[in-house]
Amino acid sequence: MGSLIYLSIITAVTAQRTLILTNKALEAVEAAKDLARQRRHALLEPHHVATTLFSDPNTFASRVLKSAGGDAALLHAELRKELRRLPRGDNDNTPQSAILEDTYKRILREVSGSKGTVAHLLIALLDDEPLKKCVPKSGTTIQAVRDATKKAAKAAGVEDAAETFDALSLYAIELVERAEHGQLDPVIGRDSEIRRLVQVLSRRKKNNPVLTGPPGVGKTAVVEGLALRVLEGAVPEPLRRAKIWALDLGLLMAGASQRGAFEARLKAVVQELERDPSSILFVDEMHMLIGAGGQGAADAANLLKPALARGQLRCIGATTDSEYMKHIERDGAFERRLQRVSVTEPDVSATTAILRGLRDTYEAHHGVRVLDESLQHAAVLAERYISERHSPDSAIDLLDEACARRRVLLDSRPQILDSLNQAANALLGEVQALETEISLRKKGFLGTYFFSSPKNMDVELVRKLDSARSSYAHADAKRQEATSAWRAEKSFYDELRAINLEIEDVERDIATQERRSRYDEVNEGKRQLSVLQRRRLDAVRSAQNASSTYGATDVVSAADVAEVVARSTGIPVARLSLDEGQRLLDLAERLSRRVVGQKRATDAIAGAVLRARAGLRDAQRPRGAFLLLGPTGVGKTETARALAQELFDDARALIRIDMSEYAEKHSVSRLVGAPPGYVGHDDGGQLTEAVRRRPYAVVLLDEAEKAHADVFDVFLQVLEDGRLTDSKGRVVDFSHAYVILTTNAKDSSRFKPEFLNRLDRVLIYEKLDTESLIRIASVHLEALAELASEEHGLLIQMSDDAASAVVDACSDELEAYGARPLRRYVDQVVATQLAERVLRGERSLSLVSTGDGVSIRSEL
Repeated sequence: MGSLIYLSIITAVTAQRTLILTNKALEAVEAAKDLARQRRHALLEPHHVATTLFSDPNTFASRVLKSAGGDAALLHAELRKELRRLPRGDNDNTPQSAILEDTYKRILREVSGSKGTVAHLLIALLDDEPLKKCVPKSGTTIQAVRDATKKAAKAAGVEDAAETFDALSLYAIELVERAEHGQLDPVIGRDSEIRRLVQVLSRRKKNNPVLTGPPGVGKTAVVEGLALRVLEGAVPEPLRRAKIWALDLGLLMAGASQRGAFEARLKAVVQELERDPSSILFVDEMHMLIGAGGQGAADAANLLKPALARGQLRCIGATTDSEYMKHIERDGAFERRLQRVSVTEPDVSATTAILRGLRDTYEAHHGVRVLDESLQHAAVLAERYISERHSPDSAIDLLDEACARRRVLLDSRPQILDSLNQAANALLGEVQALETEISLRKKGFLGTYFFSSPKNMDVELVRKLDSARSSYAHADAKRQEATSAWRAEKSFYDELRAINLEIEDVERDIATQERRSRYDEVNEGKRQLSVLQRRRLDAVRSAQNASSTYGATDVVSAADVAEVVARSTGIPVARLSLDEGQRLLDLAERLSRRVVGQKRATDAIAGAVLRARAGLRDAQRPRGAFLLLGPTGVGKTETARALAQELFDDARALIRIDMSEYAEKHSVSRLVGAPPGYVGHDDGGQLTEAVRRRPYAVVLLDEAEKAHADVFDVFLQVLEDGRLTDSKGRVVDFSHAYVILTTNAKDSSRFKPEFLNRLDRVLIYEKLDTESLIRIASVHLEALAELASEEHGLLIQMSDDAASAVVDACSDELEAYGARPLRRYVDQVVATQLAERVLRGERSLSLVSTGDGVSIRSEL
């Protein structure tokens, strides 16, 4: 059952009838409503509905117009021009105009009890002024469009009359047409890949490029960039009239359950492509078509092979490297007809350039303004904290969500207004309750026998009612005043958004008219653009000068981007927003506070971090590689933990590999993954998979002396070139990681010279003196006291000699085990006493030294 539009009309029997629209027709009407609201138009007119019907080259209306000899892009430009002449209004819910009501009445008479389809909607709109005026300018006539619509609707025999065109129109989308309608984003920084694509397509035979690369690097965007260049004419002559058809594999396979149905559909597509030499087929996720393993997959490859080999069909594919090797390379006869084009992941600077190219698109879509620092922040944070995904896709997602967040905040009522509403509604409820009680008393429905003086009680109720009414009137006035002020602030940004959308329309119209050499229209468009740009400048000044009592702003700042990252990663916003360079200047001091008694080692590590951050070292190698020598319990592992926390704000940024698990020579395969055919091949390597998912990390190779000597040969390439290839052939980047090895060995003679020569430093950790041990004990005690305060609200006072007493209590073990006995003592002895006090309900405690340690006492 389709959705309903209720429409009252006067008939001979004055009956009320209901217009029922199919889902696609209703979607067009709802899109028209959104368009009217965005443009801040006073009424919903036929202009809006007509514009949405022709907004895409693959809509039913656009294809009907094309079959009637019209130009859909030109018609859409003319309709947008008519939109800009409509009067503006401030209504949040734009009402329908009387003209559109008449249009619905014509549909209602036409459908005779059935559902109204897109075809019915189009035929009815052909009698309205917008299409009457604009259709002839598109190169056809109203009657031709009407006849083509009726023919398509009759041939379809389906509810929405939109699926009766050729196979290409059914199963593919023409990207050049979409580019002409302004539905493709600009493509930045992919010039070399697009040139390579053009070069392969220009060959006489085997002119079939396949774009390969990780997901999210922009393979589809490269093809869209080619479509944009075809539209602009910035390609060689053989490609000037090219049509790029993006095959919809899901639609091609949907419903093809009968044997041979899928092959028949694909064959029809191939035949149409062969009949039109200018057509190019684009198959995204090509492996799904070639080697998915489902019924008919092999036949699909065989259907494509002859046409590809003859050069009669040009095809662009896109898939990931792994899927290419898994499915396409296995079929050598098919693979030799293809030319592989690699699409690599851009670096931070290239990603920032891509975001700058997309800024106008996202500003217009969301109705916000994006600062340049936000774009840089998105590129940096995406690479650092969303490392499991690839740029620029991850950075674009950050920008998109930050813009959406700012738009939602701008459109939503601020929290202070919600509080005022709740307060006013609560007072209104009190007034209504008192009025009801007084009314019932006057009517005698409430007994008064339990009151000492009913008359006095009535007076008291009236007094309470008067007070409640006065309070409600004050709260309601305050609410209305605040609501009006907020709406006034918001109106500045709504107006700016509407102007930006109009500017985007005019710029698109100018480009459309220039391609058709209609220079009078181009000059008129430029004049309108100049007027709109002046209006935008005035609107921006008004928004900047307006008071922002409720924090309304349309500016997307770096803080908005940081907030999005914080919500997805759990990292505090304050840490994301701080400048990394400023944080690193006092890194040595912060490390020495956590790693007590090893200042020479922590200073050396901090210095290496500073050099890496300043770019004063080989960018291909790991940012730091250290071997930490020393007895147990002196802070070697704690150094790695502290470095991960200070640099990456996350304990998960420490990748710990227990080297005692690699005592056998063959265990090296666990680091990079089992070879193909062996158990665990699909799981990847413990080291490579962890770094691939989180390249910004500290890699801790703990207890290194317990691993087999040959295991360290794997790390020679890591330490020299900052890269390691796993068992699946993927190259894992270690250039953003810090590598730390720890060993209890007395010297480094166990390790090969070529391995030691690739390390930055070999740092010796000395045994801890008494002063350092006391500081460590104090750190453990303070951490326990802080935990007790946060969890139970306890107030614990420590005596000056408490830490010394802990050291004395552990003196027998400190020589052999370092500082670890101090933590065990605090956890087992002090924490146990504290737990007993908590369960007794004691809240004020003191920690004092005794003859054999420390004790917790209650402060009464």
